[in-house]
Formats: sequence, C-alpha cells, structure tokens
Amino acid sequence: MLAGACASGTAGAPDVDRVGCRVDPKPSPPVQERSVTVVRVTLVDHTRSTPATEDRAERPCRVLPTEIWLPTDRAPAPLIVMAHGLDGDPDALSDLAETWARAGYDVAAPRFPTTVKDTDGRSASSETALQAGDLRFVIDRMLAGDRDPASPWAGRVDPAHIGAAGMSLGGLAVYASTTETCCTDARIDAAVLMAAVHRDVPDSEQHPNRVPMMLLQGDVDPGYHNSRDAYTDLVAPKWLITLHGARHAPPFENPRGPESEVVDPTTLAFWAQTLRGHASGAARILAAVRGHSATASIRFDTGTDRSEP
Repeated sequence: MLAGACASGTAGAPDVDRVGCRVDPKPSPPVQERSVTVVRVTLVDHTRSTPATEDRAERPCRVLPTEIWLPTDRAPAPLIVMAHGLDGDPDALSDLAETWARAGYDVAAPRFPTTVKDTDGRSASSETALQAGDLRFVIDRMLAGDRDPASPWAGRVDPAHIGAAGMSLGGLAVYASTTETCCTDARIDAAVLMAAVHRDVPDSEQHPNRVPMMLLQGDVDPGYHNSRDAYTDLVAPKWLITLHGARHAPPFENPRGPESEVVDPTTLAFWAQTLRGHASGAARILAAVRGHSATASIRFDTGTDRSEP
C-alpha cells in the first residue's frame, strides 16, 4: 500500500494522508489453499474518513485489506463477514475461516485501520461505529463483486443469507451491526460473537436483536462477564456456550486450542440452521456441547425450547 501525507492547506492544521487512499483495487488471482479458494483485495471506502493516531495521519477514506475464503464449489454460498480483535489481523482467524469455507460458506474478513485508543489503551468509543461501517462496506463490495463478471467471486455469493462473526473488539462491531440504531445492517441474518466485547455505543440506542445470536467464551477470560451479561439482554433465539478453563484467544485464533473441538461444530451447526435453514442445527449444537460436557456447557433459548437458568 502506498503511504504519504500532504498538508491540508490550513496553517497549523494536522496533515491529511490523501496518498494512502490511492491503492490498487484489483484483487489478487485466486489461489487454492488447504481445500479452499483464497482471494486478497484492498477495498477503499471513499465516503468515510479514518481518524489520526500517533503513528498515522488522518485519511479521507477507509482502507480495508480484505481476505476472502471461498468454497471450491462455485455455486452461490451464504456470506459471513468476520471481524478481528483489537489491532489484530484476519490471518489470526484463518483456521476458523477456512473451516467455515470448507463447509460451504464465503468468508470475508477486513483488516481494520489501527484503532484509536484512549489514555488507558482502550478503544475509543467512536471506533465501534466506524468498524460496523467497515463490515457494511465489505458486504456492499462482496455483493457488487457477485454481480460483476470480472470479479473472482462473481456468481458465488447468496445475497439472501448473510452472517456476521466477531472476535473480541470485532464482536462489539457485530453487536452494533445487529442491536444498535446507529449501525444495524438489516441484511445480516445471524451473528456469532466470540469472546466479544459488549458495551454501550455512543450516540446510539440499543434495540432487541432481530436475528439469532450465538455467544462463545472461556470462563477464565477476564472479559467473560461480557458474554454472560449480553446473553441476558438478548432475545431468542440465542445460545451461550461457555468453554470451561479457556482463555481469551485460543478457542478462536491461531494457534487454536483444544476448544476448537467445540467451537467448530457448534458454529457450523448454527450457520447451517440460520443461513441454510437446516432444522437439525439446534440439535447438532446441543450434541456438540454435550459431547464435551467436561469442558463446555450451554445456555439456550430457541423461542420454543430453552435450558434451565
């Protein structure tokens, strides 16, 4: 990616990096990696800006290097947009993304611009709406590419079935995309929240989720209260899978921990039910957790069936 800065033209005003918005929009040639097709492309949203950090000038755009995993079958597939954690990278979630792609889902994961933080190192509250907007933009571009015969994913996206998944701070962007008036994207049909941050979004009102939600988190993760409390706030259908003895990242990020033996089958069953209409999905979720009862437990409310509190 090109880098550079030029003055804004106002004396004393901070520099604005306009050159950084000029990137090659051409996707990389598709490559086969571990039984899936991978495409890399840098998406640029010229309608929204990126605030400055100590190491980066303000930009009048959002630059989103995006990794796309596609099933080898070229038939239209449900789309999942995936959001990484604080200053993370889609590659950290590549094992999970490949698992979903091998099962027949398109997965698109942008790398967010470096997060603006407060003096305590916590993400600035304004970042949530920006990252939710990034997910919306990626969905826009995936659907546009599906209609473009020159796109590597032309004809390969099912626009009627879209999921969103978020890890840690990326989970907050997914919560915003499904439960906040500032950012709700009605095209999203289901959401997976992985050790997700859950807190108020400024200049927004929370509304009940209108889509099924699955929450997964380890109970020795210091942020476990986020999922526990969020589950109480959500309406059915909803699932909370607690991974006993698990920390923050290993269930989801590379290198994966043994918790993947619960995470992978439960999320696949959830996507099958919510994005493909497989009636057996809820039973498969329960079976996967109960098959690892020593290391995982579940609370759920499907609207017609629920676990004991």
